[in-house]
Amino acid sequence: MNCRDLLSFQYANQFKLLAGENGLGNEIGWVHCMDSLDFIDCLKGGELVITSAFREGDEERLCKLAENLMERKAAGLVVVSYKDLTEMAASLVFRCNELDFPLFEMAATTRIMDISKCICTSIIKQQKKIDDQERLLLELIHGVRLSDKRLQKLNEIGITSDKTWQIVCIQLRLLEKNTPVRDPQSSDFHHNRLSEDYIVRVKNFVQRYLERNGPLGILFSEEENIFWITEVPAGEDISDYLRAALYNIKVSFPGISIHAGVSEKFSEVKNLRTAVTNAMDTLKLSGQKSEQVHVSFYDDMVGYQLIRSVSSVQKLTEMSSRILRDLLFPVNVELLNTLMVYLSCDCSAKQTAEKMFLHSNTLHYRLRKIESFLHRDLKKSEDLFEVMLAIKIYTYIQNIQ
Repeated sequence: MNCRDLLSFQYANQFKLLAGENGLGNEIGWVHCMDSLDFIDCLKGGELVITSAFREGDEERLCKLAENLMERKAAGLVVVSYKDLTEMAASLVFRCNELDFPLFEMAATTRIMDISKCICTSIIKQQKKIDDQERLLLELIHGVRLSDKRLQKLNEIGITSDKTWQIVCIQLRLLEKNTPVRDPQSSDFHHNRLSEDYIVRVKNFVQRYLERNGPLGILFSEEENIFWITEVPAGEDISDYLRAALYNIKVSFPGISIHAGVSEKFSEVKNLRTAVTNAMDTLKLSGQKSEQVHVSFYDDMVGYQLIRSVSSVQKLTEMSSRILRDLLFPVNVELLNTLMVYLSCDCSAKQTAEKMFLHSNTLHYRLRKIESFLHRDLKKSEDLFEVMLAIKIYTYIQNIQ
């Protein structure tokens, strides 16, 4: 439920919008009634604040309250008054218009309890609908059978086999470890993990972004991953649009890195689980990139698709071991890591040395030792190709185990 819904719900005739029309998309998480204008520290964001504490001469305090509520990411402000606020509090109306912060006037004869109950009941019903939808999708991606009843539910929420779909797995991570927990409103980080409330806020932000810019789609989350099932119009590509959406998230939520894995396109609803798995595998196999915003596409990972076509993990292990040989022994883990960094730096000795904080002589010594173990020359394209393929197979095996 958002502030715009207040103008059309059961008690709509009790509300008058005075300012902040551009902020009517603000989502209402709950209703908070304030008898005093001084106590807002308990707000966590998303509250529709209703106050009856306004008196003539309080206009300056109300302006300050509106600014503080905006900082606290509240949804909007409802002022209960016996008189017309446009005359009594013209500067408040002006300030809320400046902030794009919704300001409503409500007649003093209205029972606040009835309004609060009606809004909160609507929020709970909508949340139940969202929870049921998420539960259905999570069950499907975790292997629950796609029965006729579940297929019907998917069709009801718009996921049908007559359209083309793509799944984006968006993974959020803290940029810095040991981030201190701050005041209740901004305590988004617990034990070096993003809190559930924070994930929900990001998901709601993405939902609003999609509503403004399209295409829409269906969002659900699990742990630190947000899944976006999006329809892909025939002949169109969502890559540029997706990158723009991710950068908008980054700007609005500093302090986190955002990596995304994008599945192949599919139409048959029964392929939903496979597409989710491919999106997550793409994210996993692309590795932890240094960029704060990074997108990887399953269709671009041709090498890993070929590797996955080999059904036996034992066969893949044997193929990798035949080339990497003694580098797979625990005692040679330093050399194996050096080789992986060297390949990730496009075989640039200078970049590898800088990345690993090694002297160039030390790096060249390790590379010669690696070549002697592998019986291959890393300067020869055929030998290099075989080593790169072996490393890809090794990385794939490590990620699926």
